[in-house]
Amino acid sequence: MQFGRLFFFLFLFLPTLLTAETVLVVPFETAPTNAHLIWIGDSIAETAMSEIARSGQLICSRAARREGFRRLGLRPDAILTKGTLLKLGQILDADYVLYGNYDLELKQPGREPRNGTLRINAHVVNLRNFTEGPNFSETGKLGDLSKLEDHLAWQTISFLQ
Repeated sequence: MQFGRLFFFLFLFLPTLLTAETVLVVPFETAPTNAHLIWIGDSIAETAMSEIARSGQLICSRAARREGFRRLGLRPDAILTKGTLLKLGQILDADYVLYGNYDLELKQPGREPRNGTLRINAHVVNLRNFTEGPNFSETGKLGDLSKLEDHLAWQTISFLQ
C-alpha cells in the first residue's frame, strides 16, 4: 500500500520537479515620493510568488532573499541595480529573476488613492543565459490591485512555461 502511494506521488509530481525552475521575485519598487505606498510593491511580489509556486515552479523564499541580501551586505529596503539583482539571483541559485516598479498617479491631489491610476511594470531576466525576458505591464485603478497582480503573475507564468 505504501509503495503504491509513493509510486503515485512520483508519477504525478516527478516530471514537475525535474523541469521546475527556480524564480527569485523581489519586491517591486516605486519612486521615493511614493514611499508611503511601499506595501503595494510587497503585495505585487507576494502575489507573483504564490501564483508562480502554484504553477509548479520553485520560488526563492523571503528568508532566502533576506539571506542573499545579508551576504551582499544590503539593507532590506535597498534600491537594487540590475547588476545587484543578477548577483542576488546567482547567490540564490535562481534560474530567473522577476523584478519591477510601479507608480500611482492621482488625477487630483487629496483624492482617494484607490481611484488613482496604478501602472505596474515587470521584467524577467533569465540567469541561465543572461538574457532579458519580456517586459509585462498592467494599468488600472488601485482598487483593482488584486486583478492587476493576478494578470501580471499569469503573464509571467506563461513565459516561464
